[in-house]
Amino acid sequence: MSKKLLTIVSLLLVVLSVYAVKPKSEAALAPGVIISKLLDAYGGEENWINIEGYTMKCKISYPTMESTATIIGSVLLPDKVKFTIERMEGYIAKPVIEIIHNAGEVKRFVDGKETEEGGGVFAERQLLRQFMIDKRPLTILSLKKNVGKMELLGEENVEGKDCYILGFKNSFGNTEKYFIDKETFFLAKIETTDGVNYFTQYFNKHQRFGKIFIPVERESYRNNTLVQKSSEWEIDFRPPTEDIFDF
Repeated sequence: MSKKLLTIVSLLLVVLSVYAVKPKSEAALAPGVIISKLLDAYGGEENWINIEGYTMKCKISYPTMESTATIIGSVLLPDKVKFTIERMEGYIAKPVIEIIHNAGEVKRFVDGKETEEGGGVFAERQLLRQFMIDKRPLTILSLKKNVGKMELLGEENVEGKDCYILGFKNSFGNTEKYFIDKETFFLAKIETTDGVNYFTQYFNKHQRFGKIFIPVERESYRNNTLVQKSSEWEIDFRPPTEDIFDF
């Protein structure tokens, strides 16, 4: 074979290698595969399903209010929840709020005295939504429930992490987007809207508790304004005792 022909063959091989199909590890994955890998990354679907209860503690700061709160929560599935909220504004301690949901009955206390609203029904709803959606401390299982509606919308870099973007329209007709780290398959960001406001959550750090991983540093934005940060998470996935829910 002549040198000229060898050169042409070599060039063809180089061109073919450049345009060759990407290996499977780099190819786009189907939404169902991505969610399956996400569930595995967070500790496995079975371990989440088998949660009977847990006790958690975290610190939440509200930059626009110059306020922080330490929240201690106990959850015994399916219908027992207790929250204790210790709040500070600057260096001033606010009344301690305690909320107990026990099998459909609700009681609220401020500094040990029973009250009707317990310092804010809206805050109470937020806490219940944050920790009791699907009766879990994070909406991991909700993602699988909606996997049939999800589409792979593309990819984006989120704070240095290359992410898949999964999206679907919820029951209100609004699009929800989930940004999933291509390397770890942890959630990096969630974008949602109620049709008027836009909400963004960042999950900056994950930590293992028992068999399950939890995001322990989170930031929440409304219309690009930081409204809440949570950190210093501690979770014990052993069910709490019944007596702590007694009124």
